[in-house]
Amino acid sequence: MKPDKNKDQHIMLGSEFNEKMIGVSRIVKNDRILEIGGGPGNLTELLAEHASFVYTVEKDHEYSSLLKKRFANVKNVNVIPGNILEISLPDFNKIVSNPPYSILQSFFFRLVQEHRQDFECCTMVVPHKFTKIITSVPGSADFGVLSALFYAFYDVEAVAAVPKEAFDPQPRVTSHMVRITQKREDDFVSAMLRNLFRNHKKKIRNALLDMFWNNPNGIAGRKRTKREAAGLVAGIEEKTGDLLLNKNVFQLSNAEMRGLLTALINQIA
Repeated sequence: MKPDKNKDQHIMLGSEFNEKMIGVSRIVKNDRILEIGGGPGNLTELLAEHASFVYTVEKDHEYSSLLKKRFANVKNVNVIPGNILEISLPDFNKIVSNPPYSILQSFFFRLVQEHRQDFECCTMVVPHKFTKIITSVPGSADFGVLSALFYAFYDVEAVAAVPKEAFDPQPRVTSHMVRITQKREDDFVSAMLRNLFRNHKKKIRNALLDMFWNNPNGIAGRKRTKREAAGLVAGIEEKTGDLLLNKNVFQLSNAEMRGLLTALINQIA
């Protein structure tokens, strides 16, 4: 079958980039791989040769049927028909995928919301703009909620550019292969952001109070008293307004995230 760009389907041609993804992912025999958007199964086949198990999720009915036929006798491949944003996530430790670009932000938000963000490695092909956002640092113009999530949890390496000509049909944008791993070097900004995302069900006001007061390790150097914590939050509220502090972190706009982070840094410094 022919991929449909209206369904956000862009299949990588040849084996060059699929094989590179395998190498970059450093797959070993006990790895359980999540693949988003199996398509015709070219990457799936390579993954199955190297990993213990492969869960390939495919939303398109025709492709999922094709995948089930192709891997009917392959014991370490499980084809899961459905939307990656809606299915129950399987037990995986690595993600290797050429996913639909339209689901990327929602997928990574879902991982944090379901406390599934602690994978070992994620190798993906993503659009240039997405790469720019997830590698943005606090203070940059591109920094927003998604940037904050990645700054809190992950290190991102742009491994290689993937030209439009490597896909059928060709996307409108240049792509990158990225390798995403757990953050190795911590600082108080990433620690604060990580706390906000882990407490995403709370209003930011309450998450901040909890971060400054109840955190046993303290934030920015030491544990605060309840009065000190309330004073810090009041100072932040003066700069951001109470409406922002009554939201949760996933309700923030990118501009609000930048404003909140600036207020946090100024208040702690």
